[in-house]
Amino acid sequence: MAEQFAQLPWWALVYLAFVFGFTVAGSSGRLKRNPVSIGLSIVSFGFIAVFVIGYFHRSVIDDIGWLVVPMVVLGIVWEFYLAVTETARAEEDLKDDPELTDEERRFLINFAVFMNALLVVPGYALGIKMCLYFFGIGASALLLTGG
Repeated sequence: MAEQFAQLPWWALVYLAFVFGFTVAGSSGRLKRNPVSIGLSIVSFGFIAVFVIGYFHRSVIDDIGWLVVPMVVLGIVWEFYLAVTETARAEEDLKDDPELTDEERRFLINFAVFMNALLVVPGYALGIKMCLYFFGIGASALLLTGG
């Protein structure tokens, strides 16, 4: 897989670097509250990396086989759960901040949810495409390269 990783286009490497960076940055705040969530976030990053690499190298998905389906499902469930719990925690943290208006609080919460989605949705969209490829649905439309 290291060889396939090295053959990714620059923008895919930049995307993975951003996802990894935000995974590490987001984990630092959860270390004391819920250390298990850090491990699950790292697993989610691993899933996204596999999907990105698999998009360009079909052989990765061929090697994983049917496991791509639970990877996508579990990853999406985890990211949704994390977004909901972190949003609730952020609302609680910002609730008592006297320097913020209600409108500013709503903006910050919505912006955080948007940025999280902007970060993880492309990776899991590729995972869904990998599922479609695995089941033979629209494989030619996936623009998969490699072999």
